[in-house]
Amino acid sequence: MKKTVIVTGANTGIGRATGMGLAGQNCHVILACRNKDKGETARTEIIEKTGNKEIDLLLLDLSSQKSIHEFTHNIIAAYPRLDVLINNAGVSMQTLKHGAGN
Repeated sequence: MKKTVIVTGANTGIGRATGMGLAGQNCHVILACRNKDKGETARTEIIEKTGNKEIDLLLLDLSSQKSIHEFTHNIIAAYPRLDVLINNAGVSMQTLKHGAGN
């Protein structure tokens, strides 16, 4: 049975390579990307290079609770099961500067 896999941050770097590898293993891959244009570019490339047409793009911005909730509702509505979740999306951390004596 074909595995259904979500890869976050799948439009570039390790996430894109992971999506490509999974598609090459005949998985149904869901690319979870923040940027639609970059996600579509990755999706097209993965389909062209692997021949696997079961590559979906869903928008997901992990810095937005609204986006996360919409994404999960879309997953539940569209996919009967999920076999693997690969949390690849990067995190940007800011250092807070404290005043003197803190």
